[in-house]
Amino acid sequence: MELFDYADLRLGTAASSTCPCTTNYEISNLLKKRSHTAGDQQLPLLLGMQHLGGSSGGFMAESFVRPPVDIVFTLPYQVSLASIVINPCIRRGHAKVANVFTMGVNRDRWEFAGKLVWESNAEGMHQQQQRYGLHNGDVTPEMLSQAMKTADRNHCSRSTRWSVMRAPSANALHFIKQIKITIVAMHEVHAVGVGGIEIWAQPSQRLPGDQKVRAWMEAYQAIAQPVADASGQPLPHIMARHGTSSISAFDCPQEFIDTITQNIMTDPVVLPSGARCDRSTIARHLDSHRTDPFTGLPLDQSQIEPDLALKLRIQSWVDNSYKK
Repeated sequence: MELFDYADLRLGTAASSTCPCTTNYEISNLLKKRSHTAGDQQLPLLLGMQHLGGSSGGFMAESFVRPPVDIVFTLPYQVSLASIVINPCIRRGHAKVANVFTMGVNRDRWEFAGKLVWESNAEGMHQQQQRYGLHNGDVTPEMLSQAMKTADRNHCSRSTRWSVMRAPSANALHFIKQIKITIVAMHEVHAVGVGGIEIWAQPSQRLPGDQKVRAWMEAYQAIAQPVADASGQPLPHIMARHGTSSISAFDCPQEFIDTITQNIMTDPVVLPSGARCDRSTIARHLDSHRTDPFTGLPLDQSQIEPDLALKLRIQSWVDNSYKK
């Protein structure tokens, strides 16, 4: 299934800490807030140790705070964890040891999930970033690798060395609602913090079917870029043919709307899951993900069927709306 980085405000994740933060290094910096383009000059987090602008340079506690320091992420619903990525570098500081704990919806205590240790390396310690890969049977190494390739370029896992470690218990991986990362020690402490965190996961397989599909749709829509047509306008080609922008997606029947782009479909197709979207939308999705965006199951072009009846209804509705 497709993975999402849940360290993202758009997905409904909340972050908190047990200690006061240094100005401009608040805990909220660990939650991504929007997508970025190659020309964006306000990219958050770090690429290596280079700060690229803005105040989102990671999380750092006040100088008088000493370890341990807890960082808690509360997720919008239960997830199955695939991987946690931590950039240990923050200004002149570098994390040395961090423990990872999880808590499920029906549990009343934290479960130990793993321990990260960054060795001191005077020459390259500020380039060290370690991905904590949880041993999760639902997530293959190929899926994890694909997620890294398609990540926003501000993700701290881009172009970094990483190693996979196993969680001691499967209970620490599934049906997770909260994640706690405890910074136990720093190299040459002047302040406790980290440069960035990623939480790669998917909606839990134990969620009810309709709730799981809804979670997939909401997550995908939250991070998807708006899709424009060849003219650069958000209205589809079927509108441009009439030379009008008076017909909008807000005026038409809900069944005509592409749930991913929120535009009126011009060439609707049916996926194996029964979900519908525009052919151009699923084509763009399959360029980087070989999965059904609504369920995360494997998908290829041969499984996609045109919905000619719906296409004719959309065409008729657009023509009638234009005549009005």
